[in-house]
Amino acid sequence: MVSAMLNQVDHTEPGAAAPWPSDWDEIVLRLLASGLVELANRVETGQPVRLPYPVSLQRGLDRLSVMCLVAGKAPPRSIADLLRWCARPLEDWELQLRADGADGSVRLIVGGYPSRDCQEWVVVAADVEGEFREQQIVFDALDVCRAHNRPDVYVAFRELLITMPAMSELEFELPSSKAATALVATPIRVMPMIPARNE
Repeated sequence: MVSAMLNQVDHTEPGAAAPWPSDWDEIVLRLLASGLVELANRVETGQPVRLPYPVSLQRGLDRLSVMCLVAGKAPPRSIADLLRWCARPLEDWELQLRADGADGSVRLIVGGYPSRDCQEWVVVAADVEGEFREQQIVFDALDVCRAHNRPDVYVAFRELLITMPAMSELEFELPSSKAATALVATPIRVMPMIPARNE
C-alpha cells in the first residue's frame, strides 16, 4: 500500500493535496495525544517505559510514519524519536499536520509532560480512531439537523443508532431506517470507511 501511494505522489509540488483521507491529520494528533497521556500515566504510577507501548501511541507513530514516507519526509525512527518530535512545535515537525484547533505553535509535550493542548486532544476509548469517526458522524448529523431546524430528524437518527448500532449499507437503505436518515444520509455516506482491525 505504501509503495502504491509513493508512486502516486509528486514530492516536488508544494501545496498539493495529500493522498490520504483528509481527517488523518487530526486522527494522528488524537492517537498521539491519547497514547502520550496513557504513557505519562504509566510512568506516574511507577511503571517503566517499555514494550508494549500504548496501542494508540504505536498506531499514531505508524500512521505518521506512513504519511511522512508518502510525502517524501523523514519519519520518526522510534517512540523515543517521536517523543522528541512531540516536544517541538507542530510547525517544526517534518510533516505539517493540520487540524482544527491545532496551530503551528502547539506542542504535545511541555516540560516532559503532556501539554494542555495534548490533553484536550485525548480520546478516551480503546479504539481512538473508531470513536473519533463515530463522534464525527453524530456531530455532522447534528449540524445538518440544526441547519434545517429539524430536531425530530436528529432524535430519530439517534434512536436508529441505539436500536441498530451496526448496519449494513442495505439495512441503512431500508424504508424503516430511511425516514430517520434521509436528511443526514449524505454526510454519513461521505464518511470514509473505518478499516477493520485485527487484534
